Amino acid sequence: RRECVGGFLVLTRTHFVQLLEGERNVVMATYERIRRDVRHTHCTLLDIAPVRVRQFEAWAMGAVLDEMKFREAMLSAGIGDNKDPSELSARQITAVLLGLAHASPSIAA
Repeated sequence: RRECVGGFLVLTRTHFVQLLEGERNVVMATYERIRRDVRHTHCTLLDIAPVRVRQFEAWAMGAVLDEMKFREAMLSAGIGDNKDPSELSARQITAVLLGLAHASPSIAA
């Protein structure tokens, strides 16, 4: 039931940053499938939380593949542009991804 999962994905030269949304059991199954995939290493789950409104509902899985855009979004969210994405909190990651999603409507699904 992958169609029940949405979210946003950012790929930089060194990191994938992904936020998943949907029914909890479907999202957790998706995360476990990602975590078990040998192509992915050092997976870090930052947070699991219910939300009243999905933030990325219009996206099947949005994506930004431009590291400069990611760095600019970190600055816009009040985070230094040279901070390692793996050091960000769930709140910071969400703010960055929301900024990217709003700035990149052309890649919406």
